[in-house]
Amino acid sequence: MVEVALLHIQTNLGKHLPRHAGEWLDLIGQQTQRAVEYVDAPSAHTDWQATIAVFGRYPSESYIEKRPVYTHDTSFTRLLKWTAISIARAETLVWAQFGRRALEPSMRQRFSSALELPEVATAADEFDGLSEYDRDACRQSGGVWLVLARIAEILMGLWTGSASAQLLALRPILPEFAHQLFELGTLGTISSRLRETATEQVWTSKAPFAAAQGGRPSLSLTAKQGEWHAFYQTVPREYRSVVSPYLSLTRDLEGAPLRPDIWIEQAVAGKRTELILECKYSLNSSYVSTGVTQCFAYEVEFPPQDGARRLHVVVGPEEVVARPRSWGGRFAVTNPSAASELCAQALEGSLEAIVTAWEG
Repeated sequence: MVEVALLHIQTNLGKHLPRHAGEWLDLIGQQTQRAVEYVDAPSAHTDWQATIAVFGRYPSESYIEKRPVYTHDTSFTRLLKWTAISIARAETLVWAQFGRRALEPSMRQRFSSALELPEVATAADEFDGLSEYDRDACRQSGGVWLVLARIAEILMGLWTGSASAQLLALRPILPEFAHQLFELGTLGTISSRLRETATEQVWTSKAPFAAAQGGRPSLSLTAKQGEWHAFYQTVPREYRSVVSPYLSLTRDLEGAPLRPDIWIEQAVAGKRTELILECKYSLNSSYVSTGVTQCFAYEVEFPPQDGARRLHVVVGPEEVVARPRSWGGRFAVTNPSAASELCAQALEGSLEAIVTAWEG
């Protein structure tokens, strides 16, 4: 989610920000505040309206004086400082997890250069998050400050609240990643169901959710029932070295390797089961049905090894796939909720019963 947010900021918002410290400095204005004091004699800074309202007469026993005080600790500098620090924090997290930088150097410079300015560096720190007052002040100013306020809101969605709250905060930028989120949501639904089913469970991960770490499971479960491994956008190592019919035929056509969205491999009671999931996120039923032809291709591209029980599953949205169906015990079409129940039953050794029920 952090990397998604940074890429969105770089592509859609960051390009509207100043490129270096000098441009930031031109935008930062001094905010005038007035210090209120009670004095014995009037002066050029006397607030006569306030004085009469309080004391009711002139001459008065005291006079309310409001002298201007100039400061760079404003809503603008506080928001700019918090956002620049949060960008650096997000980049550090992505680097720690994946060993890569999410932002281009020129984009990173737009934020880091602001922290080089004393006017920004000396602004108050807002460790508990930006105040609504500061965000609203920047939104009302428009222009660059409106853009910066939007960036700050996206970053706040990363650091605060539960996972559900974060998703709601990031909702406006997520549609461009809808397919990937549906795949990960399906895997999350399945793993959550297994957490309810498995006993003496231990969860591990041997690779990030990326095909760059080919042949290694992104999520593994060891439980009393057996072992369970989920490969995301890649296939197990034993299937990576086989002769590829697809690549052989498309060598001159620049064909890319075929790979299912989710490949689940489990060993229960000495029996090996493979559940290959192709996720199709669309309200167009015709598009969802194309997953079936892809499953046929996977069956040819990755023929099951001896002794392995194989089931290919197309997963579509609940709105499209209301009722799970299977054919021949080898292919099925379902939705995320039913897919999670399928995987739970498979771990319990009851795969055949649920697949047979879906044929009715």
